[in-house]
Amino acid sequence: MNGKLDAKQTNKKMQERKRFQIEKIDLITKEGEKISIDSAKLVKVFRIMEYNSIRTILNLSWKRMNKLKLTKILFVGIIRKLRNVEPRVSGYMCLPLLSPIVAPLIKLKKVVRIEVFLNDKTFYFSLKSPYLIWDTIMGIKQIIYTNQYNVSEKNMKNRIIIDAGSNNGDFSLLAVYMGAKKVYAFEPVSSTTNMFLENIRLNNMQDKISVFKKALGNKNCFKEIYFARSGDGGAKIGKVAGQKCEKIEIIRLDDFVADNKIKKIDFIKMDVEGFEDRLLMGASNVLKKFKPVLSLSAYHRADDKERLPKIIRSIREDYTIVLNRFCEEDFYCW
Repeated sequence: MNGKLDAKQTNKKMQERKRFQIEKIDLITKEGEKISIDSAKLVKVFRIMEYNSIRTILNLSWKRMNKLKLTKILFVGIIRKLRNVEPRVSGYMCLPLLSPIVAPLIKLKKVVRIEVFLNDKTFYFSLKSPYLIWDTIMGIKQIIYTNQYNVSEKNMKNRIIIDAGSNNGDFSLLAVYMGAKKVYAFEPVSSTTNMFLENIRLNNMQDKISVFKKALGNKNCFKEIYFARSGDGGAKIGKVAGQKCEKIEIIRLDDFVADNKIKKIDFIKMDVEGFEDRLLMGASNVLKKFKPVLSLSAYHRADDKERLPKIIRSIREDYTIVLNRFCEEDFYCW
């Protein structure tokens, strides 16, 4: 079965991508103080968030950046790598890098809510821990600011959406903002699901988004998922050293759609940390019957760029598949 990408279509899809201009982000502390990050500061914040341990080595002399803090992050990252602890460099470790730009570090640690101003809409994100500041802003950068899943009114308005690996709900919130009729979201980690439900309440989207504390796969079963903390975007099914675990339910999307008598699925977003292949196999009837647009991660496994297109085309040969690099690497299929 042909698994090659449709390279000629890539530039066209990239040109179609809508960019979302964030006017500002407000960080609200538990005392009610407001720390505003305007659009100019946001560019700097997002640049900092591109750091990983290698880039830290290469950018120790970055203008106006604290070399001591960068060196400390690098050192801790190396130790964590030697001990096989994930992630090598966590968002919380990098939090001090934001303080010179947005606020003193002591205030950042007291932030309990983030408000994102986007044109005529404000998104609200609840924080239960200072660990979540970095992760939440990273999600805002990737999903809203860069629009890595290539959403638009064309593929969202009045559509039925599946959000697999929904985390705190940033993609689901954006989908509703773009006019989605209904979002079925799947997030298996209990504490992260609770955080997502709070975000739905804050944004008054209870009638548009339904959350299921389950994972999607190729068979109905129970497995353990490993994660570092609530809101961990890297939670994985399969043992990871030094992390918490929780027993979760896995279901097939085909069964979910049949059991709930859902008449149409228009768009499926997948970011499930290497479980994309099994999700696709458990959604073969949905793909055959509805041919939904697919926007899915293409980088979790070394052979994803070869295997995932083959799996998709083994189900339906008529999918056009391109690889987008708006932020992370994602397949966009229609």
